[in-house]
Order: sequence, then structure tokens, then C-alpha cells
Amino acid sequence: MNGPGGEAPFRLDGKVALVTGAGSGIGEQIARLYARQGAAVVIGDRDEAGGTRVTAAISAAGGRARYHHLDVTDAASAEVAVQAAMTGFGSLHILVNNAGIGYVGDLLETNEQEYEKLMAVNVRGVFCAPRRPSRTWLRTAAAPSSTLLRWPASSVSPDALPMARPKGP
Repeated sequence: MNGPGGEAPFRLDGKVALVTGAGSGIGEQIARLYARQGAAVVIGDRDEAGGTRVTAAISAAGGRARYHHLDVTDAASAEVAVQAAMTGFGSLHILVNNAGIGYVGDLLETNEQEYEKLMAVNVRGVFCAPRRPSRTWLRTAAAPSSTLLRWPASSVSPDALPMARPKGP
């Protein structure tokens, strides 16, 4: 995954990233890519087996990674994961708010529990995970490259903090 001249598309040396839902799928691939590009990565996921597997793979490839249990539907869990990133690696520059679940069903097939779980992960999770880093980034003069992402980022506005807010002037 290099540019036309063989160069890396971007470097993240000295950056710390927390990737939610990084125990598998898109989150795993983002975490692996960020580690290859030089970032220290916190693997945030409810799936301990997946999270530790990804952490071990990144470490075996020479990257820096830590697994942290993270339930994006729980604000306290998200706060602890952000604190773990800042304590374990000294800072937090990037949050990839990737955790999400899919469900295929129609109005008649879907029960309330399935609907509530879908909404908790895909909507509440987008709200809970970014709150702590957003407060920190807005309160401090932290690196202007601080980034807050929602995968997929369908809209980016400086005023839409839960979705995207680059830190800087």
C-alpha cells in the first residue's frame, strides 16, 4: 500500500492511536496499517481473543500495540480506554471510532433487543468514545494533527465534534 513512487502514503511516527473495534475486520486492518506507519496503537475491543491476537501480530511485526478491553456503548469504558492510551503511551493523537455492528432484517423480523444493540453500538458508541479525547484536545495545546475519525466518515465539519474535529488553529 505505497504511493506511485513506492513511498509510504503517510507516516505516523511519534503518534498514538486508539482504534475501536480493532479486534477484527476494518478496525484490525486500520490498526495494522497505523502500526506499520509508525504509530503506537491501542487495540480497543470487547473481544479479548481478537484484541490480543491483533496486538500480538503487530508486536511480532515490530510495531507497538496494547490491547484494552473497550465497550463503546459504555461511557466509563471509553474513558478508561482513552486514559489507558495516554498512560501507556504518553499521549493520544488519533481516535479511529470504528466499532460497529451490522444487522440485516426487516421491521417484522427485528426484535427490540436486536434493535437496541444495533443502536447502542452504532449510535451511542459514536457519542461515547470521542468525548474524553475531544475535551483533552480542546483544552490543551496538544499536537495540531490530533484527529478524530468515524469510519466511514460520511460528513466532516469542524463543528461536528462526535464525527470529526482536527485540533489546531
